[in-house]
Amino acid sequence: MPQINRIPRISDNIPDTLFVSVRSNLYASKTYLDYTLGKSWKLSCFILVGLFKTIDGKLLFYEGRLPLTAYEGSFKPRLRIEGENGKIIMYILPGIFTGPIYFNVSRDNLLLWQPDISGECIQYLKYGEKDRYYEYKIECPEFQLFFKGHGVGLPMWLGNWNIWIIHGAYAYPRDFDLWSGFWDFIEGNGYVIFNGERIEFSGLLIYDRASHIPLYNTSKKYIKGAPCCFSDVVIYQNNVIIAIAYSKNPTPQETEKPFEHIMRINIIDENKSIITTNFTLFTDDAPPRVYKINASLPNGYLYLRGIVLSYFPPKWVKTSRLTWWDLNGHIVWGRAFIKWEGSLVIDGKEYKIDALGVSENTRFTHKMDFESGCYIDCK
Repeated sequence: MPQINRIPRISDNIPDTLFVSVRSNLYASKTYLDYTLGKSWKLSCFILVGLFKTIDGKLLFYEGRLPLTAYEGSFKPRLRIEGENGKIIMYILPGIFTGPIYFNVSRDNLLLWQPDISGECIQYLKYGEKDRYYEYKIECPEFQLFFKGHGVGLPMWLGNWNIWIIHGAYAYPRDFDLWSGFWDFIEGNGYVIFNGERIEFSGLLIYDRASHIPLYNTSKKYIKGAPCCFSDVVIYQNNVIIAIAYSKNPTPQETEKPFEHIMRINIIDENKSIITTNFTLFTDDAPPRVYKINASLPNGYLYLRGIVLSYFPPKWVKTSRLTWWDLNGHIVWGRAFIKWEGSLVIDGKEYKIDALGVSENTRFTHKMDFESGCYIDCK
């Protein structure tokens, strides 16, 4: 597993081994990102997930994405706000975003921007490499969101575009999904203007900047099903960030590259970061209701239990009707927002965990009570 200990560079966001710049015919003198030729790139994530609390202490979760190309699907931003009696209400926000992503590099700053298909909404993501500063905003006639903050701790590296690990197995044909890149963790604050109300919030924005390619270079048009079977988890409370990339091979085929299995723990105010592969992750069902994590650390241990607060989609979806290793099974996909409790002990010091988190998951199952759906860009 990769053990990379540095902050992201601009070149990690838009590596020239993956992307070329293309001059726009629609916006004069503007350039956008597209893939290099010769490889079957499947997907590039510019995904943003927010674990926030409002100034009056209510939960606020955000899901955003900048799709790279039209054939990687469209995306509608989503907002969840804690309402009366603790019920979490989901809103599908204005704007339908699809590729391309326009960009500009100026000294140590990267700006990514993207209009929606109506031309009435636009989203921006700015990164300042020198001080690890981020800004993210969406502007629509009926909705606005703004967030600013700085990266904290060390990112969760999945590879540095030279190292690739297996994310999961495709339903068919017989191939596996490789990915590389990083998740960065940004503490900050912002506001959302929605339904005529301005809501201020603070917390953690997770920036997932990873790209995917088939192990055997299968053309994207032949690939079916989300990679299986993974759980990618981020857990956050004041001063502690725990990130887990975990996947299990559901097939009988052995692979020459490893399936993802790595955990990073950041203790922010102590400038401490720990990587381990000595952990287990347990979930009870598909979709899971309960998560359990046990880890043995060089000078301590971790035990966590998580209870799901909210799902997306509300009912997880089938991304395939069968698989090449089992014609009677299929792959389901979904996200879960989770309340975590437990204990982290390092060098004899205990950190009580009372945290929020998010997990993106795929599972192989023979259960049939799932609707057919999509992966990553579910409407």
